[in-house]
Amino acid sequence: MLRSKSVVSFNLADPRYQHVEDSLKGSGFTAIVYVPIENNEGGIIACLTGVSSDEQALSFPTAGIFKSASEQLGQIISRSSSHLRIKAAQPQGDRTPRGFHNIIGSSQIMEDTIQRAATASKYNFPILITGETGTGKELFAKAIHEFSIPGPGPFIVVNSAAIPANLLESELFGYQEGAFTGGIKGGKKGKILLADQGTLFLDEIGELSPDLQAKLLRVIQEQEVEPLGAVKPIPINVRFISATHRDLNQMVKNGEFREDLLYRLNAIEVRLPPLRERGQDVFELADHMLNHLSVSRGTPLKRLSPEAKQSLGKYPWPGNVRQLQNVINRLFVFVEGLTINLNDLPPDIRNIPVKGSLESDKERMESLLLEFGGNKTALAHYLGITRTGLWKKLKRLGIQ
Repeated sequence: MLRSKSVVSFNLADPRYQHVEDSLKGSGFTAIVYVPIENNEGGIIACLTGVSSDEQALSFPTAGIFKSASEQLGQIISRSSSHLRIKAAQPQGDRTPRGFHNIIGSSQIMEDTIQRAATASKYNFPILITGETGTGKELFAKAIHEFSIPGPGPFIVVNSAAIPANLLESELFGYQEGAFTGGIKGGKKGKILLADQGTLFLDEIGELSPDLQAKLLRVIQEQEVEPLGAVKPIPINVRFISATHRDLNQMVKNGEFREDLLYRLNAIEVRLPPLRERGQDVFELADHMLNHLSVSRGTPLKRLSPEAKQSLGKYPWPGNVRQLQNVINRLFVFVEGLTINLNDLPPDIRNIPVKGSLESDKERMESLLLEFGGNKTALAHYLGITRTGLWKKLKRLGIQ
C-alpha cells in the first residue's frame, strides 16, 4: 500500500533555492508545492508537484486538493504495480550489469572490476573479494548475488570478526535442541542453512579460528552441513563469497590460515581498488553522498567548491569510501551554507602531506590524535578502520 506524506511548500524567493529553474522566475509563480508518495518501506517512489503564488501554496484549499490528488495517485500506482513490472529507466548505452548500479564510479579501474565481478557471478564457484578496509566488499558481494544466474535466493552475511570465537560455530552451523546447556528450545538454524539456495557472505574470513577453518572446508567441499548435536549432515546448495583485507597468502606462510581452504575460497578472486587509485570517482562519490543526504532529509542540496574538490582528489583516503562517507556526513551537518569550501574540510585533508613521506604521515596522525583529544575509537571511526587497525598503524609510525 502506498501513502502520501505532508504537503510541502518552497518559497522561490528564498536564496537557498536559487538553483531552481530560471524559467519559473518572473512568470508570476513564487512557490512550489510538493507531495512525496512513499511505499511501505518509507522509500519515495513518486511525487506530485505544482507551482503557484505564496498565498495559494499556503492556503487550506490548495493543501486539500494536493493531498486528495496525491492519495488518488498513490492508489493508481499501487493498482498498476500489481500487474505491471516497473523498471527504473537506464541511460541509453549504460552497460552496467544488473545489480551493480548501486556501485558509484566510472573510472576505468572500477568498470573493469565490475565487469570481472559480473562475469564471475554467472558461475557458482566460490569468490574471494580482497581489498583494503572500506572499499565496499559487502556491496560487491550483494551485487554479485543479485546478478547470479539463476535468480538469487537469500543473501546471508556473517562477519567473522564481529562474533566472539566461542559463539561463531553455533552461529554458522546452528544446533539441535539439547546440544548444549542454554540453547534455544527447538534448536536454531545456522547461517549456512539459512543461506540454502542462496549466498553466504563470509566477511573478514581471515579471522576464523583453525578449528572453524577445517569445518568450513568440509562444508564447501561436500555441500552439506552438520548442526551441533545432529545425527547426520544436511545437504545444502550454497554459494560462498568471502572477503578479507588481510594477505591470506602471507597468513598461509605464517601457519595462520589453511592452504587447502584458501584454494577452495579463492576459485575466483575479485580485487577492489582503494579509493586513491580511482581518480575522479572520489568526486562522483562525494556528490552522490551529498545528494542522498539532501533528498533523504528534505534539505537543499549542498555542493563542494572547486578548491574543496581539488583537495579531496589529492587526499590518499586510508579509510577509503567509508572514510569519505564519514567526512561528507560531518560536512553536511556542520556546514551552514550550500557551498562546502576548502576551509570547511578537516585539517588533515586541507593540508595534504608529501606523498610517500613516513614523517608527514606520522605528523598527520599526531595532528588527528590531538584533534580527537586522544580518543582512538572516534579516530578509528573517522578513518573507517577498526581500533586494531588503528593500533597497528600507530605502532608502525612509532606513535604511543
